[in-house]
Amino acid sequence: MAVARFYVHLVPDFTDQQHTKLTKVRATEIRQRMPPPDTVGMWIEINIEVPDGVFKSLVPRMNARLNEKAIEAMLAESSDLHARVVGTGTDLDA
Repeated sequence: MAVARFYVHLVPDFTDQQHTKLTKVRATEIRQRMPPPDTVGMWIEINIEVPDGVFKSLVPRMNARLNEKAIEAMLAESSDLHARVVGTGTDLDA
């Protein structure tokens, strides 16, 4: 059994300046190596266990659905953690 590991970068799009109304979440990048910490959006690590030899005759596909409230909660948690670790970034504007 092999494990396919990759990372997907999700970036939120908001309709207001206060970042309270989420319109969509875009997957902007996918990579196989661990990404550096990011200040916008979040990285999701995906691990798929693949039986030996499966790629000889099959290309697996994966569809995932996350509801809007789950995504908003994940983004709120990551934003809060980011703000506590590196600050809010407002002092960079001055």
